Amino acid sequence: RDSFVYRLLNKALRTRDIDIIFKFRFFIADLYRQLQKEYSKFMERFTDGEYFLTLYRGQHLKADELHELKDNIGGLISMNTFMSTTCEKGVALIHTGDGSLSPILESILFEIQVNTSIDTKPYANIKEFSVMKHEDEVLFSIGTIFRIKSVEKVSGTGIWSVKLLLNSERDEQLKVLSKQIREETAGFTNLHTLGHLLREMGEYAKAQRYLTRLINATLPNDPAMGPLYNNIGLIYSDQGEYYQALKYYAHSLEILLKILGPSHPSVARVYNNIALVYNAQGEYSQALKYYEQTLEIQLNTLRPNHPSVATTYNNIAGVYNDQGKYSQALKYYEQALEILLKALGPNHPTVATTYSNIGLVYYDQGEYSQALK
Repeated sequence: RDSFVYRLLNKALRTRDIDIIFKFRFFIADLYRQLQKEYSKFMERFTDGEYFLTLYRGQHLKADELHELKDNIGGLISMNTFMSTTCEKGVALIHTGDGSLSPILESILFEIQVNTSIDTKPYANIKEFSVMKHEDEVLFSIGTIFRIKSVEKVSGTGIWSVKLLLNSERDEQLKVLSKQIREETAGFTNLHTLGHLLREMGEYAKAQRYLTRLINATLPNDPAMGPLYNNIGLIYSDQGEYYQALKYYAHSLEILLKILGPSHPSVARVYNNIALVYNAQGEYSQALKYYEQTLEIQLNTLRPNHPSVATTYNNIAGVYNDQGKYSQALKYYEQALEILLKALGPNHPTVATTYSNIGLVYYDQGEYSQALK
């Protein structure tokens, strides 16, 4: 039903309005749980092995959104809202339009192939709950992953056909992406994760608001306070407010040293962030001091060829290069390169960046033949 709740929540999910989404979090969670129950019932229809469904969705997309789909054929797409589809192609075509709004809005007919035997986020036929039962609606959960199979203009029409394949949660590419996200948000509470993601999106004011809210709800001696202060420091640093960044890093460091001791990797992360601030301010001796403290902890807690060690070598080299101390810069860039080649292989983008940095050092010294090499 086209109610105000439907319109408000759907818009918030599509536009990533975090404040509205946060206010509706209990409603979203309840809807997800209900969909899980219906998913279990729905799957009981398909107990005799593999069974394939073809579902449809008609909608308008902005031209740039269509181009993104075309540029990522074979790739994965995650839906940022609960996605309504239908078993009836004719119903979907009603919502597709005829292409008359092009090039501002393009008419899209999604054709979705579903293998009911694979592990995936919940989906179900919700016809019995729908006001418009003739639509024979199948609802997919927020965050469902699809693989883009093809994007083609339907001959003689103004409609684009986009074919999607429901993706398994066990897909290897998806596992790699999921692992990376888990590692980046490891140890964070839900609200902490939200603040971290908002910062990554450049939503600094919102990120700070949610992290401050979490600080106010956390006991002063709670170990979580260290990472919280560190992340607020990152928000200030990203915006060039270095004095404030150093202030919060100092709070973080005080807590982490007291709770975890001077040799913990979390302490190294804060030292690294402090070094980045000093380097940005041109205070190179201070930057080197904190990078060296970072490196000392890493060498004692990580394997020698860990990429994080190479990152610190790269950072130290960058400071020496900014000072015009080219021989020292080359020494650390070479150490970084040696580790990266072992850890990541010769074709990794970070290896290419390090080669580029070495080339720039030679260029700055006027050794152009070496730079080109």
